[in-house]
Amino acid sequence: MMSPVAWWKQNTARNTFIFANFLICFPGTLFNTYAVYQLQTIGFLIGTDINGEPCTTYCLVPFAGSRLDLNSVLLYMNAMTFGFGGFIMIFLTAYADFWSEFLTGKTHDWQSIALLTLK
Repeated sequence: MMSPVAWWKQNTARNTFIFANFLICFPGTLFNTYAVYQLQTIGFLIGTDINGEPCTTYCLVPFAGSRLDLNSVLLYMNAMTFGFGGFIMIFLTAYADFWSEFLTGKTHDWQSIALLTLK
């Protein structure tokens, strides 16, 4: 049976990527589900319909200096969340790749990799 450290060092980049995905994505999924519910609830409390009355089905809320539909605001916020999550995953992938090179002493020949992709 292989020790956990030996198993981890077999493919440090892959294991760091999987571990980071678990640490970020699982709690993030739970938080995002609850956050969208809270934003929708607050939106219905602070928003108004087209006539300025309390929201029933259609709701306009203040966002970025204008009044937008609550569903549009939630979609914009989800898009920002996905963009931020993508940025974090690119950063973590680069970090894992750095540590795989640092621990193994192997470096990538980026020029050869770039030439292979152009062929």
